Amino acid sequence: GPNTFGKDNVNASMQRYQKLQAASPDLQNSANGLTQALDVLNTGVKTGRGSAEYANIQGLMNTFGIPVGKSDAENYQLLHKYLANSAANYAAQAGYSGSDARLAASSAGQPNSDTMNPGSLRESLLFARAQQLGALEKAKAAARYIATTGDYAGYPQYEAKWNAAYDPKAAYYRTLPEADKKAYLSHLSKSDAKAIATSLSELKQLGAWNGH
Repeated sequence: GPNTFGKDNVNASMQRYQKLQAASPDLQNSANGLTQALDVLNTGVKTGRGSAEYANIQGLMNTFGIPVGKSDAENYQLLHKYLANSAANYAAQAGYSGSDARLAASSAGQPNSDTMNPGSLRESLLFARAQQLGALEKAKAAARYIATTGDYAGYPQYEAKWNAAYDPKAAYYRTLPEADKKAYLSHLSKSDAKAIATSLSELKQLGAWNGH
C-alpha cells in the first residue's frame, strides 16, 4: 500500500544519507588533493619558447597516479578525462542527475587549442573540486537538518529539494577564488547568471554554508 512505499522511500533516502556521510572524509581528502594539484599546476607554469605557458603536466599526473602518455597532447587528454570523470562521479555520489558533469566528461577528453593549456586544466581542476565540495556541503547540511529536526520521515523531501536546487555551475562559482568570480560571471548569459544566483539562494535556505 501507500504506507509501504513511503517507508521504502524513507529507507532508500536514509541509505543514501548514510553513504554520503560515510564518504565525507574521502570527499574532503580528494578536495585537498585537488587543491595541492592546483598548487602543482601554478608552480609548474613557466615561460617557454615564444612566451608560451608550459604546465607541469607530468607532476600533475604523478599527483593523481595517472600513467604518463607518449606526448603532451595525450597527457592533456588523459588529465582532462580523469578530471571530468571525477566531477561526474562526485556529482553522482551526491545524488544529482549529473547531466552538466557528464557533458563536461564527454567534451573534456578531446584535445584542442582550448584544452591544450594550463588555464583550461585549471578550470577542470576547479570544476572537479567544486563538485566534491558541493557533495561535502550536502552531507554537512543534511546532517544539520537531521540533528535539528530529527525528522527522518521528512528527509526524502529535503533531499529532493536540495537536488532540485543544486546547480554544478553554482557550486563552481561558489568555490572560485574571489579574483575569478567576476570574470566567470561576465562570460555567462543572463539566464545562466540568474540560475546560479537562484541555486545559491535556495541552497542557503536549505542550510548550505550555515546559511551564509
